[in-house]
Amino acid sequence: MTYAPLTKELYWLIAIDDIVANDRSFKPVNQSLSGIVDTGTSLIVGSASVIKPLMRDLGIRLEINCDKIKTLPPINFKIAGKNFPLSPKDYVIEVTQFGKTECIGGFEALELPP
Repeated sequence: MTYAPLTKELYWLIAIDDIVANDRSFKPVNQSLSGIVDTGTSLIVGSASVIKPLMRDLGIRLEINCDKIKTLPPINFKIAGKNFPLSPKDYVIEVTQFGKTECIGGFEALELPP
């Protein structure tokens, strides 16, 4: 178990040490990273300055070819000094409706108030 102290109780906000994919850090220079721990959210939501470059580097758009999932790298979220890896199956959402399966990148850029 890992304990990460809240930096803001209003949103269950915690500090994130780094986000790494393809051996590249997506932590903005001279800025801190934070995340909201919300078990009711299906998407990974973050600042556009982090999410957009991450998606671009991974080659992910809103809708992606489901066959591409197995070629995507893990994404490591480092929190309280511990790595929490997400496999592509964790961050790509597969939706089957009316016999057709589509895959959607599970990311959304959203600017939250300070």
